Amino acid sequence: MLSQIERGKTNPTVALLYRIAQGLSIEPTTLLPFPTGQPRIWRIIRANDERYVFSTNKMCTIRTLSPLNLEKQIEFYEITFAPQGELVSAPHYRGTEEILTVARGRLKIRSGEKEVTAFRGDSVHYAADLSHRITNLSKHVSVALMIVRFRT
Repeated sequence: MLSQIERGKTNPTVALLYRIAQGLSIEPTTLLPFPTGQPRIWRIIRANDERYVFSTNKMCTIRTLSPLNLEKQIEFYEITFAPQGELVSAPHYRGTEEILTVARGRLKIRSGEKEVTAFRGDSVHYAADLSHRITNLSKHVSVALMIVRFRT
C-alpha cells in the first residue's frame, strides 16, 4: 500500500493515514502536505505538560522541549538544578555532543577530564560521548537549556 501511495496510484484513507502515523510514532498531521509559504506549527509543548518531564529527583528536573519523535536526532531540554544539585551522565552514543546554555545560576560542566564554570548567558559545547557531569555551584536554583546532537 505504501508503495502505491508513493507512486501516486492510490490515495490513503484517513484510517490508513492514522495507522501509518501510529507505526511511525508521529502525529497524523505530519504526513499531510502543507501549501508552501504558509506558516506551520506542528505542536506545542506546554510548560505544565507532565508527559514531557523526562526525569526528576531531588537533584534536578529534566524537561523535554523537543517533540519526542525527534529522539536520537536532536533533543532539546530544560534542566532545573536544586541548590548544589548535580546531573551525572554516562557516555552517550559515539559522536554525541551537547550544547548547554545557563539561563540562571552558575554551573560547573565536566566532560572527560576537562572542566569549565559557566555563568548566566554562557554556552558550553562539549563531548557527550564521554562521562560528563553538570553541577550547580549555587545555593539557589539554577536553570540550563541543553541541546543534544547525535552524529551518525
